[in-house]
Amino acid sequence: MEKYWDVMRGMIGLSITCGEAIELLYERLYQSQIHEMAYLMADITDACNQLEQSIGVVSPFLLSDNRLEELTKVRAEILEKLVVAFERKDQVLAIQVLSSQMIPLQNQWQEEMTRNVVPHVLS
Repeated sequence: MEKYWDVMRGMIGLSITCGEAIELLYERLYQSQIHEMAYLMADITDACNQLEQSIGVVSPFLLSDNRLEELTKVRAEILEKLVVAFERKDQVLAIQVLSSQMIPLQNQWQEEMTRNVVPHVLS
């Protein structure tokens, strides 16, 4: 059981860091060329993938009305669009995907995470 609490604690920290990295990527794309931000995009992709795996581990312990799995799938689809924008070096598309899809979705995901995971860790 302690293993699951550790996963949940790790998810909380990683999700905050991931959200901050997404915001930073958005800000930096206005200041830099897209190829200069590839390292940050790779880190975000890795973090989102790790969070997706963690959701699979802890989902049996979460409330049945949680939307984390659904939002995680949507985030994976949006992340794919962002990766395509980076592969094409399409800075305008990357900024557009971040502002209209990824940032709002990440905010929803974080709220759902706070509602469903944080109470387990605090109890």
